[in-house]
Parts: sequence; C-alpha cells; structure tokens
Amino acid sequence: MSLLTTEAIVLRSQRLGEADKLVTLFTIHRGKVRAVAKGARRTRSRFGASLEPFTRLNTVLFEGRPGTLLRINQTEILHPFTGIWKDLIVISAAARMARLVSLMTPDAEANFKIYHLLLKGLYQVEKNNQDLELLTRFFEIHLLKHSGYLPRVDRCLRCGKLFGSGPIFFAPSMGGMICGVCHRDGSSTLREAREPVSGGTIALLAQAARLGLDQVDRLKAARLIRVQLQQILEASIEHITGRSFSRTPIY
Repeated sequence: MSLLTTEAIVLRSQRLGEADKLVTLFTIHRGKVRAVAKGARRTRSRFGASLEPFTRLNTVLFEGRPGTLLRINQTEILHPFTGIWKDLIVISAAARMARLVSLMTPDAEANFKIYHLLLKGLYQVEKNNQDLELLTRFFEIHLLKHSGYLPRVDRCLRCGKLFGSGPIFFAPSMGGMICGVCHRDGSSTLREAREPVSGGTIALLAQAARLGLDQVDRLKAARLIRVQLQQILEASIEHITGRSFSRTPIY
C-alpha cells in the first residue's frame, strides 16, 4: 500500500453508487488509471469541480492491494479548461481527443509524449480560434504516430515499391498504402482497399505528422481531402482497437 502523487488529465467521470465517482485519469507517471473518489457527488465534496472531464490537476492516489481500484485522496486543479464548456462543437472536439486516448492507450503504462499531446490538444481546442476539424485530424495523426501505428505512405506495403503515377489504395490491416497493381491482383487480404486515395490526402497526412498542433493554420484542405483523411484515420483506429469508433459512447 502506498501513495502516488502525479499530474493527470481527467478522461472520464462516472457515477458510482450513491455518492462516489469512478474517474478515468491519464497520468503523467502511470498512464491511464481508474480510481474511486469517495463522496465526490455530495454537495459539499472536497473535490469540487476537479474531477470534471478535461481538467488538468495534481492528485494524490492511494494504492491498495493488487487488483483493486486506486482511490483519489486529494486533488488540486492546475487548469480547469472552462473555455471548452462554452460551445458544443468545442466540447465535441475535446471529447473526441479524450476518448481516443482512452481507446488507444493500455492501462498503467506511462507515455509522456501522449500525455503532452493531449494537454496541447486541449489547450488548442480551448482557444477555439482555428480549424477544429483539421486540428482533430492532426491530433489523431500524432496519437497514431506516438502509439507506433502511423499509416505508411511512402511505398507500397505489399510489393515494397515506391509509388509512381498510378492509383494508391489504403489497406488498414496492412497499416498503410498499396499500389494499384497489388490492389488488382485479387488478394483476399486486400479486399478492404476499395477506393483510391488522392495524392493531396497522402501529402497532408505526411505533412501533418511533421507539424505541431499549433501549426494547423499552415495547411489548407479541400473537402474531399478532409473526408478521405478522416476515413483513413478512423479505419486505422478501428482496426487497431477492434472497436467501432463512431459508435463508442463518450460519457
């Protein structure tokens, strides 16, 4: 039994029993953990608003016997992200980021890059002065990158050749793109790759992986490119997690 003091971001907060909360935290030192906040739903709870989704806080967690839930002993708000809660579109963007981190990360495995990515993403969303749709795509690309699953776009993952002028297709199960020749050979493993991906979509994906979230305004994207990019990223996430992202509940 011991105490763990760590910075964390609240990913999810659920009712538990008559007065408690079950909170999913992404901590800087322990990764994703679930902890019980006793009495958190009482009117005069000592936790106040510190356990609301997206809140950045310092927390002290009590670790009991192996296999039991952590318990939240105390919290200190570092940044409440109250600006996020003023607009439904902004809430949706922040919720998508939090939900993705929850889906894509294993329990109790620290990942400093993903922690700071989520933190930067929430700060950029709260500013609400840029293209939130493209910002979300940037976030998804960097989350896949830091998780080791960023789709390969530089060469065909079946034959290994660099792409020429022919059509290019995305194959989620292979983790990247395949050329038109490999797509036409009828291999059953490639049936999921149906429509060609535009060169602009591939270029945007590659550029976004090199730029930070605060550089979204450097790039512009037509509607077709945005639609294809979203389809590629969601197909990647669904293949990796084995869950339909669009039907996963937020809170």
